[in-house]
Amino acid sequence: SPNLSPPGQVYAEASPTLRAVLDSEEDRVEGPSRDPWGIWVSALVHLPRPASESRPILLGVDIPARQWLREVAVHAALPASLAALVILTALGALHLLRSRRRLQARQDELARSEQRYKELAVQSRTIHWEINPQGLFTYVSPAVEAVLGIAPESLVGSRHFFDLYPPDGRDAFQQEIFDRFSRREIFREFEHPVPVPGGGLRWLSSNGMPRLNPDGSLLGYRGFSSDVTERRQAREELRSSEIQKKAILDNIPLHVLLLDKTLRIQWANQAAAESVGRSPDALIGQPCHALWADPNHPCEDCPGVAALRSGQPGHGRVETPDGRIWDERAAPIFDAGGRLAGVVEIAEDITERDRKSTRLNSSHVRLS
Repeated sequence: SPNLSPPGQVYAEASPTLRAVLDSEEDRVEGPSRDPWGIWVSALVHLPRPASESRPILLGVDIPARQWLREVAVHAALPASLAALVILTALGALHLLRSRRRLQARQDELARSEQRYKELAVQSRTIHWEINPQGLFTYVSPAVEAVLGIAPESLVGSRHFFDLYPPDGRDAFQQEIFDRFSRREIFREFEHPVPVPGGGLRWLSSNGMPRLNPDGSLLGYRGFSSDVTERRQAREELRSSEIQKKAILDNIPLHVLLLDKTLRIQWANQAAAESVGRSPDALIGQPCHALWADPNHPCEDCPGVAALRSGQPGHGRVETPDGRIWDERAAPIFDAGGRLAGVVEIAEDITERDRKSTRLNSSHVRLS
């Protein structure tokens, strides 16, 4: 064998352990250690020696250590692997528990948020809805029952939005809405009546926007409708009141003007407009003195000017350049914050009455 060591050859690769065994005559196991021929575990055992031999006789047996190291590594790694697996399992369980707690917390918050949303929708009398391209309800919020007295489940999947419109005018209403659908139009504050169970109408103000498929085709509309019945009634009552007030003011022979702080006309009755040959709307924004007196300056001793300066009602007699004489009264107007906003001026043409009084006084003087 090329690896044969003949007797008498010096073993230069002797390790410190081998040298110590030779010196101590103790048996030992060395390794694993590496030499030019591989990795070994060596058993070093002393053998009996003849009495004539003073040097120790040592038996060395080398066992290849690669497989041994592999088995040792496997057995050494097994407890660590099991420990690591246990730790990873525990960490995974902890993470899962925390994730479930976070998820539960989010679900609870979502539930509370949804409840607040429902309560606010009911309190604000606002109905949220979704419809398909044919106008069929696919979702209606619970607030519809509080607002219209109709259960949401009786609408979803069975009734169209135009079914809630009064029979008179329903076809025109349906056509108008579908025309908007065809244009993918967003609609805002669209007011329409809805009959309610038991009789009567509620007025809704609806807002909606289209929902589109990826290819641009119409998926439906989503929006909300607010109950504006009381607001509409108040608006109609105010409009009726304004019409009545205008009718009264337009049919009295006195000139009635609403002026801002610069004496520009904000409103005028019919008698005031007719006196200068214009319509009431044509007087808006004009200085009052430009129409009845000096275009550049207010009338001398004008009660309106006095009322604006003092914040108190004014009354006086004013003579305009055309020779007419007016009995004028003025009252200041204040805004909601108590700030002076303008003045109301009421003027009566007393020219003829004054002339008659003057002639009568002259007659009395002659008779006396």
